[in-house]
Order: sequence, then structure tokens, then C-alpha cells
Amino acid sequence: MKRMAITCVGSLLFLQSFALCRLGDAQSVTVLVTDPRPIADAAIRLEQVYGVPINYEDPITVNESRMENRSDHVQGTSVSPRQTMVHKTESLSFTYRVPKSLPSWGGDPQQFKAESIRAVADALTSVLAGYAASGAPENFSIREEDEMLFIVPKDFLNKEGKLAVTSPIMDTKLTISPRSRTRGDFLEEFCKSLSDAANARVTCMFQLDPRILQKQTTASGSGVTAHSLLDQLLVELNAPKTKGIAYIFGPNGERVPKEAVFNRSLGAFSWQLRFVIGGGYVLSGGYTSVAND
Repeated sequence: MKRMAITCVGSLLFLQSFALCRLGDAQSVTVLVTDPRPIADAAIRLEQVYGVPINYEDPITVNESRMENRSDHVQGTSVSPRQTMVHKTESLSFTYRVPKSLPSWGGDPQQFKAESIRAVADALTSVLAGYAASGAPENFSIREEDEMLFIVPKDFLNKEGKLAVTSPIMDTKLTISPRSRTRGDFLEEFCKSLSDAANARVTCMFQLDPRILQKQTTASGSGVTAHSLLDQLLVELNAPKTKGIAYIFGPNGERVPKEAVFNRSLGAFSWQLRFVIGGGYVLSGGYTSVAND
């Protein structure tokens, strides 16, 4: 199993740039992200660019300097106003290399996928450098395991304003025994097991087509990490959608076979574990499609 860890800390320097500016190198683009979860938003943007799954886990948020009071945006009860705290909105800049499309690659599809993962890892390193340069205190690691990328927190700012080491919730060991179940049933059992084992409320909110969730899954495991269990489901969802030969018409009306690789769309099913201030975690997931025809 391949694993790498890349860590960016606050001492790293990063050159600030304008949003969506072309750099001197025409093959690179710099992006400015402004969001309560800027790293999570950058991950989604890179998924859309590369079609590679990028999983993300929020750090714990308990220090008020990392929050914003948005009570004025929420209607309170007639008895007393309801205080609503949300994650503080922040900005970061990062740079990524413009990828080639699969047809123009001209090489082996697996090599193309490996090159894409390396390019995404480089871009995520830039994301974390941009996060550190913004003055944000938390530190993250980037992992690569079985052709999947993970951004996980290493620490969080505690109530006293000091960094405290943390273990990713998705590293929690779980056991889900093999049996006949749908993907929807698996997710329900998964979140209950994770909540019990991590002693934290975790709610599943996967935005998937109900027909996808009604299909059977073989995902299971004993004493394995939560993310490795969920990875089994993602591997099923990320399987190639199109195989075989497609046909196009030539100049004289003849049918010409088109390579199957030209008829593929890269897709990315991934998850994000979001910390809800005062309300536990929400495990959400979705689908990003990047067409390369």
C-alpha cells in the first residue's frame, strides 16, 4: 500500500496572487478561494479540474477566534434570540498545473491517472501553503493511499488558544461484518458505528442518486479504519462508467471504431467530514464529473 504524508506549517512562505490569473508559465493557474472552509472548497475545485477523488476532514473548532457569530442572519424564537456560530470565513491562494485531457494524453490510461494524482498532490501542497500564509493556525497532512487522496487535520486551536494534537476521526477503527446489504444500509450502519466508536455524533448526508444507494455492496471489514471501509464503497462508485468501442463516421460515411479510452469520463466520488460547531460532525459526499471527450 502506498502512503505519503506532506505537511505544511505556519512558517512556509507563499506568494500571494490574484484570483484566476495566468502565471508566466502558461501551464499553471493561480486561484483565490474565500470560504468558511477554504481547504475543502479548494479540494472540490481540484476534483473538477482533475477528476481525482479528494477526501477532506475538518479540524475541531472550539476557539472563538476561529468562529463568526451569524445570529443576525438567523431568525430566533419569540422567547430569546438564538446564537448561531459558524466557521470564520478565510481566503487562501493556490496554484495548479493545467492538466491535459485524456484523449490528448496519448499514453496509457493508468499512467495518466498516476500523473493526475501526482499533479493534484502538488496542488494540495500549494493549498496548504496558502492556508499557512493566510495566518490560519491549524496544520494538515496530505495522504495518498490506494490512488485516493486525503486531507486530514493534525491539530486544532483549543479553547485556551493553544494548538492541541488531534487524531483524524476517520482513522477510528471499526468493524462492519460482511452480509447482504445495500449501499444506503451500509452508510447508515457505518455512521452509527463511527459515532459509537469515536464517541462523537456523526451524521451521513451523502448527496447521491437514490438508485445508486439501492445497489448491493460488499464493503465490510474487521478492526479497520473508517476511511478504509468507506474507500471500499468509493472504489465501487469510481469504477469506469464506459467500456468497449464507440464508433464515429468517417469522411465517406463509413463507421470508424473509436478507442474506448476516448469515450471515458473521469469521475470522482469523495467524502468530506465537516465539523458542525456545537453539533458534531456531518459526513457528506458527492459526485464530480469531468468529461474528456
